[in-house]
Amino acid sequence: MPKVAVLVLAAGASTRMGKPKQLLPWKNTTLLGHVISNLRVVSKHILVVLGANHEKILPTLPSYLESVINIAWQSGMGTSIALGVGELEKSVNPEAILICLVDQPLIDAELFKKIIDLHNLNPSKIIATTYVGGKGVPALFPKKYFNALKQFSADYGARHFLKSNKNEVIPFDSDGKAVDLDTPANYDAYWKKHGRELL
Repeated sequence: MPKVAVLVLAAGASTRMGKPKQLLPWKNTTLLGHVISNLRVVSKHILVVLGANHEKILPTLPSYLESVINIAWQSGMGTSIALGVGELEKSVNPEAILICLVDQPLIDAELFKKIIDLHNLNPSKIIATTYVGGKGVPALFPKKYFNALKQFSADYGARHFLKSNKNEVIPFDSDGKAVDLDTPANYDAYWKKHGRELL
């Protein structure tokens, strides 16, 4: 089994949400805590990239979790990917990196396992989640793409890269679970249906 590390992108300012979405309640934890608990089922090598509101979020992270602060977070997600991939290369030197978001709580450990299973069957290919109009994260990149990922910038990120390398991408169907929670109304609707605290 190849060593898969995980990069959690959690550096955004949650402007449309109006508050740090990383800390919003979900089940018996937070959105960030929820994704971490699901990812721990598939990998023990998890790095969270923080940025905006890191002073509020950092104290809530479990002690075992590695994190890094992207001081250029305002430049966009591409800079967080570049920073995180570089850090994981130094600390873990994985064979592949799974990149995921903090605000897709319907994607659970079972789906993360399926992405890694698909990677194990196609170790040289990129695995990317399908959306209407394209592909995106969660996405898993083999080692041969790390140098390219480290070149991501404000103007060039994952979706552009996936589109440019479409022949190297194997699509992954999330069964409609790759839903981003970006606004209060969006969050409230999904929280009432899926995210209430477990009693």
